Amino acid sequence: MVECWLPYGDTEVSVSVPVRRLTATAEPGEGRVVEDLDCEVLRSLEKPVHAEPLRDLVKPGMRVAVAVDPGLSGAVWEAARILVSRMLELGLEAHNITVIVGRRFDEPTVRPSGPPKPFPQGVEVVHHDPVATLFKRVGVTSLGTPVEVCRRFLEADLRVSVGEVRPSPSAGYVGGRSIILSLSSFETLRANMLLMLDRMAKPGLLDGNPVHEDMVEASMMASLDASLNLALDEGCRPIAVSFGEPNHSFLECVRVVEKRAFVEVGSRAGVVVASPGGAPWDSFLYRSLDALMNVEEAAKRGGAIVLVAECRGGVGIRGFVELLSMEPRALRSEMRRKFIPGAWKAVALSRILSRRPVIVSSALPIGTLSRMGLKPAYTAQDGLKKAFEEVGETSVIVFPHASYTVVRRGA
Repeated sequence: MVECWLPYGDTEVSVSVPVRRLTATAEPGEGRVVEDLDCEVLRSLEKPVHAEPLRDLVKPGMRVAVAVDPGLSGAVWEAARILVSRMLELGLEAHNITVIVGRRFDEPTVRPSGPPKPFPQGVEVVHHDPVATLFKRVGVTSLGTPVEVCRRFLEADLRVSVGEVRPSPSAGYVGGRSIILSLSSFETLRANMLLMLDRMAKPGLLDGNPVHEDMVEASMMASLDASLNLALDEGCRPIAVSFGEPNHSFLECVRVVEKRAFVEVGSRAGVVVASPGGAPWDSFLYRSLDALMNVEEAAKRGGAIVLVAECRGGVGIRGFVELLSMEPRALRSEMRRKFIPGAWKAVALSRILSRRPVIVSSALPIGTLSRMGLKPAYTAQDGLKKAFEEVGETSVIVFPHASYTVVRRGA
């Protein structure tokens, strides 16, 4: 037996796999971690990608909006604070700087916590609210998404975003252009999230991905001037920093993440055992499902997936369990009429469950999992046992950091 350790919340759990059955343990690649974030951010502000340095962008008396996508890493807040402090050094007055905290576009009903440390005195920090915020429509994308963005952001003289870059199961990668969805109305979210059901909306894929292309077009319509992007590793630590023209700085970080997140598998396995990567990746079931979608490609059709995720915060989206009781076609029809939080993931999960059993080892109640069509397991080992009962004792691939993994099929 081979003992494989999987992140689970703030700890680890193990699963023992028969030697003859273990095909691979697919880990992210290695790379450097940014040791001095202050230095890296300031360097990027002086040497931007396809843009003027910050000192040339900032003019005395101008109003600046800094949009922050809080994401999963506290490093984003620190980078935003370094950016704002540099703006003050360059002569901007604090009362002319507004930090707008966005909602994660994939978890829009979850209000993010505020910055762990305060911004310099006089800088206003406001939280975007998709219901109460005043919006302005700036156009409609070629894919039909009405772009309605926070008016306060649009009315600034300089608009800058700060966010993290990591794999996304539908947009290819989070970051850069996706900040616009974090500042948009539910109508904009509704239209963009319909695109997440497209067959080209995949993890690690940008070329031809309608979700990505729609976001890029929306960010251009919203006149996003510059972005400060942080590439993250599987531990939510920054591994690269890039400032500049929004799409170019985003793509520079994507190239760094690709080298780390892409994992090649020779052939599909009968059973895939996946951990999202521990906290914060597995804090909610809704978030943990990213792992499922990222590595489904590694499982044979008719094979099984074992998801090992603590989910200490519960399901994560109110009403998500009920969405899975709806017929997918009817749910799609409802999604065209109005924004439904979590609906696109409910449809995606239904697709997966129609192809293979999914067994979940978590802290969630057994009844909750069963109502969603997921098969509960008491432990990761029990999950593997149940998978073998479902599909036979077959080949196994283990993914300890599945939410950060992009599967690439080998020749």
